[in-house]
Amino acid sequence: MISVLKSVYQMKSGSKEAELEKIKIIIVDDHSIVRHGICQALDSEVDFKIVADIGCGREAKGLALLHCPDFVIMDISMPDFNCLEATKQILENNSNIKGLHFPCTLKNCQRQED
Repeated sequence: MISVLKSVYQMKSGSKEAELEKIKIIIVDDHSIVRHGICQALDSEVDFKIVADIGCGREAKGLALLHCPDFVIMDISMPDFNCLEATKQILENNSNIKGLHFPCTLKNCQRQED
């Protein structure tokens, strides 16, 4: 997952300045142990900065507006909010976000809804 995040970020950013900045990430999963594991794995990488981790899909939109992350890593199945709806709302105001869902990508989730 780490190499995927780095390569997607570099391909989409297209600027050398982006390589100098840390990649900002929000983790959204209703299972705290999963969030904790992802945070631990990414915290060990110098290129990444976890700007928020939350267990509630409904709060993901506000966090994305607040932190302007490069990536949102979101569980596809959460009891409070469907990842497709969360994706739609997040992308309405943050179209530059590159994101990953388990098991699909942000753009793929958006297409499946259409």
